[in-house]
Amino acid sequence: MVNAEIAKGDRARRTADGYTAAVRRLHARVEAAEVAIVEAETETDRAQQTLGTAVVFAGALVDALAGGTGDAWDIAHTLGTLTSGELTPQQALALSSLAPKRHR
Repeated sequence: MVNAEIAKGDRARRTADGYTAAVRRLHARVEAAEVAIVEAETETDRAQQTLGTAVVFAGALVDALAGGTGDAWDIAHTLGTLTSGELTPQQALALSSLAPKRHR
């Protein structure tokens, strides 16, 4: 009778250990998912910022081409390096003569 109770207790302990391990695994997966969500939100914000800046440069390029100014090549080059990821939006604007207030 005592051995049966010990065996029953051992089974219950192993079952509880299994549940604990499963909960730990799920907790790790939730933490990983939360990190992935934050990374995705950060990437989305960066992409939106790049797109907004690219729109400014594209508008300036159209204006330069229509007006026949010599800025078209510089604007096109900066637009290319921005969209390829070689420059951040802030770097692209700092390197150019464009300012957000010029193109609203």
